[in-house]
Amino acid sequence: MKRKVRIGGSGEFTEMWYATGMGVAFEPVTRVHREHSRFQKIEVYKTKTHGYLAVFDGQVMLTSAFNHLYHEMMVHTVLSPNAKDMLSVLVIGGGDCGAMREVLKYRNVRTAHQVEIDDRVTPVCEKFFPELCAPVISDWRATLVAEDGIKWVRHKDRREMYDVIIVDSTEPEGMAKGLFGTSFYRNCMQVLKRDGMLVTQTGSPLFSLKHIRQVSGNMLKAGFKDVATITFPQPDYPSGYWSATIAAKLSSIARQIDGAFVPETKYYNAEVHAAAFAVPQFMRE
Repeated sequence: MKRKVRIGGSGEFTEMWYATGMGVAFEPVTRVHREHSRFQKIEVYKTKTHGYLAVFDGQVMLTSAFNHLYHEMMVHTVLSPNAKDMLSVLVIGGGDCGAMREVLKYRNVRTAHQVEIDDRVTPVCEKFFPELCAPVISDWRATLVAEDGIKWVRHKDRREMYDVIIVDSTEPEGMAKGLFGTSFYRNCMQVLKRDGMLVTQTGSPLFSLKHIRQVSGNMLKAGFKDVATITFPQPDYPSGYWSATIAAKLSSIARQIDGAFVPETKYYNAEVHAAAFAVPQFMRE
């Protein structure tokens, strides 16, 4: 989705979405970091009310204040139903370590790999978002790899099998486009264990219904048995309303849980889990 980024004279940061005629703004802000990695422009701003704001290629990634909404819903909806079993988890993307932090809250997670293509994302976030990175870097179960996630699952002969794959990517543009295709999901199927699950972010339900349908269709074409989309609030992103799509390899997706194995969270709980699977009427139609 095409964007326009503007830094106003009074210090506000605005990300506009051309196709929707709306955007998200933060004010006042002060830029505290800027660099060009091999893959993208990485910027960090200090805001007055939301802590730090990370922006990659003009796209808002996360804030100190509200990143937990996204990370908790991406992770706990697939891990909480499996909290009794020993698990091996793969996070593709997610260089800010927010998803990995939530993954490692589960004592039954045996190993967790974070495969982020841009080796500069985690060092930058380690400086400005230590609450996300420090618990991950200090955990012996976590392995951080600077590599292309598409290649990582393609070379299945060199990789271990996973119980859960979490695709924490940017939108389906540029280097992230391949993370939403049928061939990628087929390769994920090959490195998932028998009862494995996959989850990926799928944008705003208000503006990305076509994309959500395509992702769901691609997952089913790849061979997944059950697919479902969850929705949740996310004020960091335009529309304030976001989604993730979950796929189960052979079993059915757990749309309700008893709450006995939910770790400490700010937003997610057993009731939120069930509510997230409720499909608004406009999505049904």
